Amino acid sequence: MAILTDDDLQGHVFIVGSTGAGKTNLLLHLMQYLSSRNATIIAIDPHGDLALDLKGTVPSTAVYDPVLSPFALNPLDLGSYESPEERTQLVQRKVGEVVDMMKDLFGVEQSKAPRLLWIFRGLLYYLYSLSDTPTFLDLYFLLSDLLSDPSKVKRLMRGSEEVIRRSAEAMSELEPTAFTAVMNRISNFVLPAGSYTSRTFCVRKTTVDFLGLTETGKVSVFRLSRNQLPDDFRKILTATIVINVFYAVERRKKIYDSKGIPLHPVFLVIDEFQTIAYLDTLDEILSEARKFGLFLYSANQHLAQIPETLLKSLETNSKLLVSFRVGPDDAHELAKAMGDPKLEATLTMLPNYAAIVKRMDRVYYFRVPKARYPQVALAEIENTIKTNVTLEEDRSPIYSTGSVVPFSPAQWAVLAYLFLHGPNVPYDDIKNEMFRKYAWDESVTISALNCLLDMGYTRAIKTSSGLFYSLSEEAMSRFFTSTESVASKRAGGALHNEMVRRLVRRFWESGYYVEVDTGDEPGEKPDLLVFRPAETVERLRDVIKVIRDPDEWERPVAYEVETMTNSAEQIRHNLEKNLAKGYPVVFVVPDIKAEEKLKEMIGGDRYSVAVL
Repeated sequence: MAILTDDDLQGHVFIVGSTGAGKTNLLLHLMQYLSSRNATIIAIDPHGDLALDLKGTVPSTAVYDPVLSPFALNPLDLGSYESPEERTQLVQRKVGEVVDMMKDLFGVEQSKAPRLLWIFRGLLYYLYSLSDTPTFLDLYFLLSDLLSDPSKVKRLMRGSEEVIRRSAEAMSELEPTAFTAVMNRISNFVLPAGSYTSRTFCVRKTTVDFLGLTETGKVSVFRLSRNQLPDDFRKILTATIVINVFYAVERRKKIYDSKGIPLHPVFLVIDEFQTIAYLDTLDEILSEARKFGLFLYSANQHLAQIPETLLKSLETNSKLLVSFRVGPDDAHELAKAMGDPKLEATLTMLPNYAAIVKRMDRVYYFRVPKARYPQVALAEIENTIKTNVTLEEDRSPIYSTGSVVPFSPAQWAVLAYLFLHGPNVPYDDIKNEMFRKYAWDESVTISALNCLLDMGYTRAIKTSSGLFYSLSEEAMSRFFTSTESVASKRAGGALHNEMVRRLVRRFWESGYYVEVDTGDEPGEKPDLLVFRPAETVERLRDVIKVIRDPDEWERPVAYEVETMTNSAEQIRHNLEKNLAKGYPVVFVVPDIKAEEKLKEMIGGDRYSVAVL
């Protein structure tokens, strides 16, 4: 193609030029040329026309548009990993990237920035301790609850690592006004439900297969039109796309290396590059991406829009430095970068579609060929990329689990005990059992019984023999009858249902609250969602004592009963659906052979197995 050779294009390309000088024409021309060579291209179009022009001239182009062809791209989605160690590294990396986004976008007052960003780091680690797929909505709810009721969030974080607990403590001491800008910015991404931003960011699992985008010959464009989408949203989305592309080429290299497949190049094209100039990942891409077969084509209008260190990296690592007409300040800098100060005046007077190009061995004048443009109206092309995709947002925060249980641990322990030992249980038996099992003094038991009486779930009967308690009919029907008779075909077969019933009674005997999927309600749920009371451990000399909290619950654990009649695919699905909601998962199997078979079928160690 004219003066530029195929070898010239196998590297990073940095393009600078004023509006109308020809940058977008060059990008379109390069992508059309590369696609004719069966190259892999992933482009980000911040204006909207480039994507349509490419689609109109390269029909196989896949266009991702939050308005016309909606897709979910959760910036906090951790993605896939192969081991706990890899997950730990991934979390650390993802937290750093998100904090970078916050630092750039949220307008934090400089004096408060270091402390505030450290606190955010802790909150993000907390969300990742619950799930691989937290969202900005989880972060918004967490911030909101922390500001309105710090004690609630502190209780939720009590079992977390020290850095997470300290983050909650530190944040609760700041003035609420410190978070006003941050809350406002995050709310733009998550409110209202059903908005372009919300339906893109508030779906937990990203729907774009970035690894698939790196396949040979694939041409993909993310159309992020500034006329239709908020600037904050476009900035975060662009950064997330770049990060995910880099993750994908790293993963691709591992896969290809293991199979002995040579890497083909992937061209990442970013117009308006300055919108993500704050990303640390860019330095990594510029210095390391060649070994992953990734080449960055970046274009922007002014050098002042790019931090000095990144600019130096672009100038040093780019195989081609292309300058269209620019202003005097940029001309001075670019002439130095090209090694010829005499070019300064020329760079300010270049006609449209003309550029000065510096490559490794020389500098030359380049007249950019006119790109091909569609022969049909852009509105027609828009119709070809429209889809009727429906994305289901997850509006439930993953961390706020305490409010699910309608009782305190003490109230539920008493209620379950009455069911298991009723109908008429002497008060002294209740009092003594609560002290024996949980070391609760009489005041805790009396308070629980009085609350249950007020709620209408127990009855008290005083006779000459003493005081007796029993369940009301409402408590029996609401909390025990349906669970006791699990027999739904959707819930499982006879063995499955019997195992569920046995598990439920064991948990009740331990004072645990259980939500059972009886198969009568729509939606996917674990077979059992089990809530355990919060516990603290005290050591007195050589004696370790576990103290059960009468008021607070831990986050729930999902129990899936597997009789080994399910396929490996279904068992993995049961695992993933619960991990996505932040639940630790326990598979319950009938015997040791079933345990061995399950571990062999699905592998990994992101779950526990219990033999019933």
